[in-house]
Amino acid sequence: MWEFIKRIFSEREGDVTVVVLDENNPDGSSSFRLRARDIIKLVVVVILLSVLFTTILFFATPIGSLYQFKEDYALRQNVVEISERVMSLQDSLNARDTQLNDMKEILRTAADTTLAIEQT
Repeated sequence: MWEFIKRIFSEREGDVTVVVLDENNPDGSSSFRLRARDIIKLVVVVILLSVLFTTILFFATPIGSLYQFKEDYALRQNVVEISERVMSLQDSLNARDTQLNDMKEILRTAADTTLAIEQT
């Protein structure tokens, strides 16, 4: 097979004869004359059509959404984790503000406990 492929690419302008042998019926063998340039064109067209078909299949059917769903799921997980962190930080800030307000209130309403020291 590799020899056939090498020959096609080395003799682009020439003709290649392909002989197909039937093991069960030796008289039923067939031969085909192919131009190497036409085979190369056919291979390129088949590859391009395969890529086009795969692209259409990926974007026009639910198969493509499976990949997009995985990306969306990972993104959603990150958003949920960040939201939980933000809520935790908000709770911490609220607790700190409450403590500061309590301390301010205590300082405002508490009686002055400083001792007067007489100097002699």
